[in-house]
Amino acid sequence: MSRDTISVPRVYFGNNPKLHEKTLVYVNGIPVRRTGRRIHLLHETWSIETAQMVAGALAELVEAARAEPDPEVLAALSETIDNALGGDPAIDIELLARDVLAAFNVEKRRQP
Repeated sequence: MSRDTISVPRVYFGNNPKLHEKTLVYVNGIPVRRTGRRIHLLHETWSIETAQMVAGALAELVEAARAEPDPEVLAALSETIDNALGGDPAIDIELLARDVLAAFNVEKRRQP
């Protein structure tokens, strides 16, 4: 998969799993309608190109939001690191804690 591709799970609505056959679905109460080559969402009508760009942007933002560490864990780890390093003001403790958590999450995903 190229770096320019974001993979998202296919969604299913109701008894008919073929979303492409539907012209109206509700996503958590939000109506999404397809009329020909136009998509109607959030009181806006978009071309399919714009809708695809919005979908890509949403997928990328969701991916980034999922990567954000739990604020309580980040604060606790930052405090632990700060105490261990003796409160050195030259070190960005939160950035270091974020790096540690990111490395931990990557390693955790590699385990079976």
